[in-house]
Amino acid sequence: MPETGRYRVTGSKKLKKAKLSTKGVSNMKLNLVDTQRAIVRLPKGDSSRSLRFASLAIPTSKKLTGLEVRLSQVLIRDNKTPHVWPFIRYSDLYLITSSVDNFGTEPYSLNLKGFTDVDDGEQLSVDRTVYYWKEDDTKNKPPGAIHILASIIKSNEGIREVGAVLASLRKTDDFKAVIKAIIAAAAGGGVGIYEAFLPLVGVIGEVLGKIDDVPLFTTVLSYTDINGDFDQLGRHPYPQGNRYVDMVTTLIVRDATRDPSRRNTRLV
Repeated sequence: MPETGRYRVTGSKKLKKAKLSTKGVSNMKLNLVDTQRAIVRLPKGDSSRSLRFASLAIPTSKKLTGLEVRLSQVLIRDNKTPHVWPFIRYSDLYLITSSVDNFGTEPYSLNLKGFTDVDDGEQLSVDRTVYYWKEDDTKNKPPGAIHILASIIKSNEGIREVGAVLASLRKTDDFKAVIKAIIAAAAGGGVGIYEAFLPLVGVIGEVLGKIDDVPLFTTVLSYTDINGDFDQLGRHPYPQGNRYVDMVTTLIVRDATRDPSRRNTRLV
């Protein structure tokens, strides 16, 4: 119903059963199959770059000393709130991010953040680390693959206290089963990582309450040494988008043997 100075849709469709599922996980209600996802625009080149580096005696990703993936930018093009003149079309949104590598351990991160009163054309306050690895005495082997999930969901009843949401979520059997499937997919070469990651959005949606049954945007990104993603030093932005959201994630590659000036510099 209209509120003073703004407009918000409070009704919600009945949540649909998701068509993607993981064994042992039930009642995934978000419709992830119909989510409008963008095609990832990868940097020019492919894994042949690794062979070129080897022929020129330039160290490849085996010499990595630091890797970071940042969520650099999120622009909401259309928040999916219908326009009723003269009210502003605000929406409340949740941003879900998670990351895992190929070491077969728990996901490096699982973050849930709420944003209130988001208008069309508004940038979310992000630019945060989603994945971080730095060589030290206990971590001297770089990951061979990093997998990232990012999803934006519209809330139809305000923003809940996300700390309590995650705390209750971690106790559920569905969540534990999804995490187990994600770890197995990441450690097994990443072939099934997309199908393993998507149910995570579903189980989080279960505890968020009244939300849209189709996320505004959902993507799964994979960076691997086989593809040569870690062979070039510096910052590498990966822009994606659909009709609702534009997103930029940035892969940062550091290697003291190829970048002596940054040997003692922390990743930024």
